[in-house]
Amino acid sequence: MASYPKLAVTYEFIVNAQESYFVYHTNETMVTAIFVMEVSGQVKTVAWLESVQDWVPVMALPKAQCSAYYVCGSFSMCTENAFTFCSCLRGFSKKYEGNWLYGNPSGECARNARLQCGGNSSRNTEVDGFYSLAVAKLPDKAWSAVATGIDACKEACLNNCSCVAYFYGNSCSLWYGDLNNLVAPTDGSLGPSIIHIRLAASEFVSGSSKTSKALSVFALTGGAVIITLIVILK
Repeated sequence: MASYPKLAVTYEFIVNAQESYFVYHTNETMVTAIFVMEVSGQVKTVAWLESVQDWVPVMALPKAQCSAYYVCGSFSMCTENAFTFCSCLRGFSKKYEGNWLYGNPSGECARNARLQCGGNSSRNTEVDGFYSLAVAKLPDKAWSAVATGIDACKEACLNNCSCVAYFYGNSCSLWYGDLNNLVAPTDGSLGPSIIHIRLAASEFVSGSSKTSKALSVFALTGGAVIITLIVILK
């Protein structure tokens, strides 16, 4: 097994009237080290190890990949130590297929179906719904709302077309616009929080219900054809 160097790295940020710059120093003069900012948002130091002829990691900030800000884009979940650590939430799909495949995890996830109040539909019976999602921490940019319980918190979100999620603990928290920085719980994480994500009513229709509707339409269409044929024959 290769013995990796115990490399100590110190950093300085110099600012004066003439210039500002960032420098780092290592305790090993014979070790080549580089300092890089990856597309994922992590800052990493790697060192060249002659014995294995490869770059080996020395340091990463933030240490956890999913702690990097906006690492997976809007309406997506980051799962630490997963091969593909970014994935769209239920009811969302990637806007640009190539982003996560070619080293850029911060792709955009878009809704599969528009919210009822977000369109021009007059079908008031189709009320948007919510599904519950366990997260390691709640997203950024929450707004507080006055609500006496979880049902009132849910209603407060439903009454605003810009509200995309809610959470109720000792108080009501709402999110508007986009949801960012969602992280999946891990075995070592504290008890997960349950956030409720808003989706269009059509996202909650079961497969059997869709089949029943399709059969009903077919039956009605068939009946109309038969009636038309009878009229023509007469």
